[in-house]
Amino acid sequence: MVQITIGGNAKFSKTHFESLEEFLIEVQVRKEPAFELTDEQKKILDERLAYSLKHPNEGKTLEDFMKTREYA
Repeated sequence: MVQITIGGNAKFSKTHFESLEEFLIEVQVRKEPAFELTDEQKKILDERLAYSLKHPNEGKTLEDFMKTREYA
């Protein structure tokens, strides 16, 4: 285990990360500018969420999806 101290007002979502990769993702997320979804985008996401909750066995697992992508 490595302990890292960061000065200033660094505010992360948690204080323990399982891996360096997980920590780097957290850092990248903090660097991204905040954005707002439009009402139409929110509606689309809500519809997709409702459908996925109603039909949990449809679609692909993340593992199967990743196999079809170039970075698999």
